[in-house]
Amino acid sequence: MSEIITAIDDDSFTINNSNIYYDKCNIRVTANISGVTETKQLPCLFGYSFAERKDLSIISDMELICEKGPLRALGMSSFFLGQVIGAASLPAVSDRYGRRPVHLISHFCILVLGICSSFSPNYPVFLVMRFFIGIVHSHRKLFGFITNQFRVWGMVILAGLAYSLRDQSWRWVQLGVTSVCLPVLAEVVFLDETLRWLILHGRMDDIRKHLEKVARVNRVDKTHVLEVFSNIQEHHRSLLPMTLSFEVEPKTPASLSQDAPTPTLNVTHSLADLLKVKRLAINTIAMWYMWLSCSMILFGIYLTSDTLAASIYVNFFMVAIISCPSGIIFYFMIDRYGRKSTLMALCLLATGGLTVVTAIRILSANEGNAAIASTVFSCFGAMGIHEFMSTLFFYTPEIFPTTMRNVGLGSSAAIGRIGCILTPFIILMGDNIIWAPGVLLTVMSVITLVVIQVLPETKARELPQTLEDLKDWYRMTS
Repeated sequence: MSEIITAIDDDSFTINNSNIYYDKCNIRVTANISGVTETKQLPCLFGYSFAERKDLSIISDMELICEKGPLRALGMSSFFLGQVIGAASLPAVSDRYGRRPVHLISHFCILVLGICSSFSPNYPVFLVMRFFIGIVHSHRKLFGFITNQFRVWGMVILAGLAYSLRDQSWRWVQLGVTSVCLPVLAEVVFLDETLRWLILHGRMDDIRKHLEKVARVNRVDKTHVLEVFSNIQEHHRSLLPMTLSFEVEPKTPASLSQDAPTPTLNVTHSLADLLKVKRLAINTIAMWYMWLSCSMILFGIYLTSDTLAASIYVNFFMVAIISCPSGIIFYFMIDRYGRKSTLMALCLLATGGLTVVTAIRILSANEGNAAIASTVFSCFGAMGIHEFMSTLFFYTPEIFPTTMRNVGLGSSAAIGRIGCILTPFIILMGDNIIWAPGVLLTVMSVITLVVIQVLPETKARELPQTLEDLKDWYRMTS
């Protein structure tokens, strides 16, 4: 009491009888001075008190509350910012030095950085660790039904892991999540470089060793395997970007120097080339927006799962597991009804779920039956947006010609990561206005329904190989 009055440093509050109120984020002192009620606010002089053990959450452990509340979003955004940088740099590194070393080094770095982040002494160190984890975080393109199911079950297992460690410090949860990278120690021994990369770079000795290892593991005559590969290489030489000379028996150094790979001309395009042709520019911008909105909605649903009816663990589990039936929808719709129709149906499902949840939070308190209804329709929204993302991965490469496919898909995925960076800050709006994030994400979903209309249908159509083919393709479809 005396320390609070001293901190006010105002004799008027000392002389008059003061009332002290301990609010959520500050200490409020009031006094009746000359018939007028005066109020002064102080920060929490003696620290914060928490309902649960302080180290259970990084938010309480590092006191990311009140005026430090916006810092919570930086932890997630720094990770996705690192992913944007990693997505822009690591593919080029893997093209130059090979998939295997980049894969192994990335996973080893995730393991080490994940352990280091578990012992972060303060929040700035934690942010730096998260940023570098994002850079080396491997991200495989999630095409089709099977790979989507692995992603879903990974999220389900994550919910179970978090629940099993619910009474432990957040540091143990971080270590548990990081432990999935431990198999990298076995990959150092058993994982080989991809055969395609070895072929593209003319690494004939490594190709021979690779094929001999495969033959040995499968108990097949290695001479036969080498002969089959040589025949395949001979018959499909025109499909390879360089001419390779492959013999069943190793050559001498002198003969190898005479048969050096002869590279062919590779046509590449920059990001600016996507915007030079009017129709391609429209499709590119439309695709960028769809990736942005889809990433924000999907990530936003996960981040707001703690506001649903059940516990945060059950909510997260439900939002993850709901993608199993939606994966079946994607699997059967994509070729039967086309890409655009599938996108429309899934976006309508997501938009409907978001609209109902947002309306519930605007019109009533998020309690009782309203909270249950909000949970149910959030699951519908999650079902739609999960498979909307899967369809985007499938559909985006078909929009761009072969020579621009990598830059088209890469730039779209990067825009999606930018959406993930922004989402935590949008969710913070819900601390003051619970329905504000829902309104923004719903509006973005509605706009996505309109944007889909400008894109072409690629079902059962020969895809363009070059920019000139693309121009002809658009002329035939206009």
